[in-house]
Amino acid sequence: MSDSENTLTKAVTAHRSFALGGHVNLFAVQAGVPLTDALNNLASLIGCANETITDGAWKNEGEAVPWAAAHLLDAAYALTEAIHRGLNDAMRADPASAQGGGV
Repeated sequence: MSDSENTLTKAVTAHRSFALGGHVNLFAVQAGVPLTDALNNLASLIGCANETITDGAWKNEGEAVPWAAAHLLDAAYALTEAIHRGLNDAMRADPASAQGGGV
């Protein structure tokens, strides 16, 4: 395994605080979470956001903004899935790196 592949399979999240609709960073992404686990959660968040936006778009059929947001979330979800599958494929190609998270 190359150094870059070893680094990839051991990669984890960094701490990142954030606010939900406010100005106080009350919430945080925890440091040290394997990227595969973080990507699973990201996909869930994007999926929920997409369902919410799509439901709103159907209720306001004449408005373009909800549909634009839904299409952007579709693209973000596809990118997330592609990254996740690529990471898992790289980890499967080297059994020694299988200690990381998975699907």
